[in-house]
This record gives sequence, C-alpha cells and structure tokens, in this order.
Amino acid sequence: MLSNLLNFTALLGPFGLAFPAETLATETLSCETLRGRPFVTALSVQHLHAPLGGRDAYEFRITCGPSHSAWSDLGPPLLWASSKQGTAICPRPASARGLLVNRGRSESARADHYSFSLMCGGSAELVDADGLGGGDDTAESRGRACPEGSFIAGLDVSRGFEPRGAYDLYEFTLHCAEIMEDEPVPPPTGFDTRSFSAPAREAGGTAGPRGGSRATRR
Repeated sequence: MLSNLLNFTALLGPFGLAFPAETLATETLSCETLRGRPFVTALSVQHLHAPLGGRDAYEFRITCGPSHSAWSDLGPPLLWASSKQGTAICPRPASARGLLVNRGRSESARADHYSFSLMCGGSAELVDADGLGGGDDTAESRGRACPEGSFIAGLDVSRGFEPRGAYDLYEFTLHCAEIMEDEPVPPPTGFDTRSFSAPAREAGGTAGPRGGSRATRR
C-alpha cells in the first residue's frame, strides 16, 4: 500500500470559498487507491451544462503518475446538454503541492464559473486547467499549499447548493504527505538510546493517515 510509504503531514481546508450551510455531496480522490505515483501529478475538471438554462456542475479526476482516478460523482444526476474539460498537468517529474481555485462571474449568463490551477514541485508558478472558460470577473480566489517537502496525495471535494443562483458551490481539502525517510542506522552496541528522542515534526495541520476513496451524498 502507498500509505505505508508516506507520512501524512497535514489536512488543508476548507479553502474559505462561499458555501451554503448544507453540504449535498462529498467525495475523496486519493492516490492511495491507484497503482501509480503516491502524489497527484494532474487535475482534470469537467464543466457540465444543463439544458434549458439549468444549473451547471463540475466533476473532478486526479492523475497520479500513469494512473487516473475515476471521475467524481458529485451530481446532481441530470441529463447534461454539453460539457467542457480542462486538465492542469505538472511538468515531469514534479508533483502537485498546491491548488488555486478561482470563481468568476459571467454577467451575460448570470452564472458563476470556476477555474483551477496547480502549484507544482518547488516552484511558485501555477499550471492552469485550460479549456474550461471563465467568468468576466474573478469574484473569489482561494488556494492552499502543502508544507515544504510534502505534496498532494489526495483531496476532498464537497458540493453545496446555492438557491439564489444558477450554479452549485464547491469546497476543497488537501491531503498533504511526504515520502518517509529511510530507517536510521542502529547505534553501535553499548549506546544508551533512551537519552535520544526525535524532535516532533511541525505538521502545519491535522496529521494522520487517510483511507481510500469515499463518497457521501444526500
């Protein structure tokens, strides 16, 4: 299992995007369930358009090296009229360590649209998920980056309902992890190891191993 190779350092989120009190669906996308790299290397987003002016929706998929997760199933379960897809891909061999989410407004369509970018490797530059389009203006921009030396091993995506708009709302939480260091060399015979203690690592968030994919829906 990939989790045996990782030290989970932090959970970062929610991002603080506008969100209703009631969550309609939550799903976890995790590299742990895939036979690939232990960290996210790409994020794909599908923007779905409902017919007859209905509300839009978004679904998500992660890539971990050569392996892809299944698309999320956050819903709502409608027949979609059209869709757009965009993918943010980290340049090899970098993994993603941060996510930026922009929510923009299209005044002509009276609808909100999301765009997504990954922060990859040790660089602060962002890689955009092209092809999604966007709003006329950016209403909100929120992002999180994993602690130094750690990367995104999975993410939680939650969907909520905005009753006064033609859109759903989304929130995100990042699962940050790092590769465990090699086992230390045992001290020579006769050393009293009780006088030595490893310093606690500042995780910058709630630490602890995470499970595989899960989804909740109402």
